[in-house]
Amino acid sequence: RVDTSGLIKYIVSHLDERRGRLPPVLAEHALAVLCVARSSHHVDDQIRHVLLVLRGFKSDSHLAMRALVTLAELYGAMTEAGLLPDAEVLQEPEDGVELPDVERRARRAHPGIPLDGADVRSVSMVLDLYATNRKMSGAALRALAAMCRASSAHLKAIVVNNLRSLVQAQRLHGSSRSVNLHSAEALCEAARRDPQLVSEGGALLIASILRAFPRDGEVVATAIEALQRVTCSRHFSSPTIEIYPPIELVTLGEVHHQNCAIMAPLCSLLAFEAGSTTEHRDALVTCGAVA
Repeated sequence: RVDTSGLIKYIVSHLDERRGRLPPVLAEHALAVLCVARSSHHVDDQIRHVLLVLRGFKSDSHLAMRALVTLAELYGAMTEAGLLPDAEVLQEPEDGVELPDVERRARRAHPGIPLDGADVRSVSMVLDLYATNRKMSGAALRALAAMCRASSAHLKAIVVNNLRSLVQAQRLHGSSRSVNLHSAEALCEAARRDPQLVSEGGALLIASILRAFPRDGEVVATAIEALQRVTCSRHFSSPTIEIYPPIELVTLGEVHHQNCAIMAPLCSLLAFEAGSTTEHRDALVTCGAVA
């Protein structure tokens, strides 16, 4: 692999010099290099500049699209390199509360990563601005799915405070694989970390994703794992059978019976529902889930 640290340093230095007066053509070429390089070198500075481009050129759909894709790559590179800041350290303090030394050091170590959800809000703003643009919605959700892995604060900002944007994108672009896959990835990440973060609205979104792409193995595997984890956490007032009927679960099993990534959480989900009440067990038997 080519060492891109020198190139990244050169680009960041030029972006620093041109801050506030960055020509669109320079921004476009800088984004292209940062996206292809996908380097974790000074990743916080890279993210800071990409967010500035996203906010400054949000009216330019071409540059906004490039910025979203670059953000997704940079957050992915940061995750793979293990450079994620501690989730607890990234929590914003209450007004008047003095920060402990360890938190001050962590904030200085990641100056380019917003601690107040500004990155999530910037992406959501573009998602709302181009709500009817299918490709822009897919790119924005890809960036949000990558941000979910950055910290618990990012995850909560996306799947709790910003669930509306995910639901709207899936409703407007239900035939888009990218929109459905990345929405499922965000909800699955939340279900893995803390199922309580996924509301009943999030579960309904998972069901919509499963109905939109029932034959896509990757989409179904991600969505069914999220549904299984959320259901088994027992924090819903409505059972899964009301959100996603037994006949649809059985159909998924018939279509993907050779896919272990799907059948393992699906069987666990069926077993949980069968053991919950006699009514649910009878419904599953009637649909052929239990022989």
